[in-house]
Amino acid sequence: MREKSVKLEGVSVRYRDTSVLRDVSLQVERGEMLSIIGSSGSGKTTLAKVMCGVVKPDSGQCFTGLTWMVKQLGETSQSTPYKISEIVSLGSRNRSSFITRAERREAERLLDELGLGGLYNRRIYELSGGQQQRTYIAQALMSEAETLILDEPTSGADAGVTLEMMEVLRKVATEGTAIVIATHDIERVAMKTDRAVALRDGGVFYDGLPCGLDEDLIKHVYASQRDAR
Repeated sequence: MREKSVKLEGVSVRYRDTSVLRDVSLQVERGEMLSIIGSSGSGKTTLAKVMCGVVKPDSGQCFTGLTWMVKQLGETSQSTPYKISEIVSLGSRNRSSFITRAERREAERLLDELGLGGLYNRRIYELSGGQQQRTYIAQALMSEAETLILDEPTSGADAGVTLEMMEVLRKVATEGTAIVIATHDIERVAMKTDRAVALRDGGVFYDGLPCGLDEDLIKHVYASQRDAR
């Protein structure tokens, strides 16, 4: 049995008088790719934030190792002066006020692994969408996190960028890192993961293989459009 990377037990979250997550229990294993689907307001983003410690549950427990929320396309200012090797170096959990030579070497090694060798001195705005996404994943790997969490990573991305990202994430997962992806993209993202969790009105409606997300189940999942994110 693989080691657990994330474990939630009876997690509930409320925003003012609105219940956003209701008694959610699930676990993610090291090396597993998990997708979280659901309509807008189903609690996907809140669940992702609970997993990475940004949101504290009102009740229940969340057990995690080191987690990292991967940046989305466009989240870094296109006018940033940093080279991509420096952006990756900023992910180091041991970094001081300046980037060390060892951190720079490790950042370049990660960029090499993700097919960005030779682009160390480029600015983020000089890269394609797929290259930018790989840079953000390299930054997350720099932190040595056990779990990478992505919230709607394909928003605004074309099919080519999405395919490229999923291939990179699969490679990362095979090396033992857990991947959690909150997404609306069932065909291009959820179906490519090991397991899918469907939320409806803040509760777990389905937890199983992505092939179980048939047309009827998806209709039920997206029947609720209550805005509770």
